[in-house]
Amino acid sequence: MGRVDFLLGLHRYGVSMIDLDQEDLLSDIENAYKTRRLTEWK
Repeated sequence: MGRVDFLLGLHRYGVSMIDLDQEDLLSDIENAYKTRRLTEWK
């Protein structure tokens, strides 16, 4: 089983794929965006 299939199947067992509150999720998205922008310049 691949990672994507595993993550997409978690709902069958009542498990959330992402278990973060809104503030933590937004912080993770912002950090990923900043990291992506920095690596594009290398």
